[in-house]
Amino acid sequence: MYHKHIAAIILLSFSFIILNAQNTSLNYDAKWKKIDSLITKKGLTQSALQEVNNVYAYAKKEKNDAQLIKALLYRVNLQQANREDAEKNNITEQEKE
Repeated sequence: MYHKHIAAIILLSFSFIILNAQNTSLNYDAKWKKIDSLITKKGLTQSALQEVNNVYAYAKKEKNDAQLIKALLYRVNLQQANREDAEKNNITEQEKE
């Protein structure tokens, strides 16, 4: 009987750890929908760029290459809309990466 209680406690502990770890992960789909909405519906490219930079930083921290590349592409496009010397700066930034 005592072993069943120990096993149940261990199982619950592992479940809690797994669920907690999943909640810390960024919901990329929701972030990209928000970014697309800022760009297309509201025309807020500067706000969208800030959100993209947040996604980029998180993807880099998580080592999520697919999201990192997507953020870089979005960043290039948004910076071209907001900066005069965007092409030169974008090339320099991409070389750093």
